Amino acid sequence: MVMTDGNLIYAKSVEEIEQYIGKPKTSIIFHSKLCGVCKLLVGEIEKFARDGKLEGNTFVLVDVDKVPEAAKKYNITAVPYAIAEY
Repeated sequence: MVMTDGNLIYAKSVEEIEQYIGKPKTSIIFHSKLCGVCKLLVGEIEKFARDGKLEGNTFVLVDVDKVPEAAKKYNITAVPYAIAEY
């Protein structure tokens, strides 16, 4: 099940991520709770979502520690890592 907060999506599986690949105005952000830079980036994205500043854009957040098969499928070897479609 995809957890969502408006334009902010918390993906829990590769299948959920694939729903957003190639969609316009979509950014898929791979991150880890253990990464300091990731914490800052995700925190800012969540703040923008709360403030309504993501209007027209979708951000899909993927925690590579919770969805390791996604990191493997997309060859993510370092985080943060972004795939953006615009």
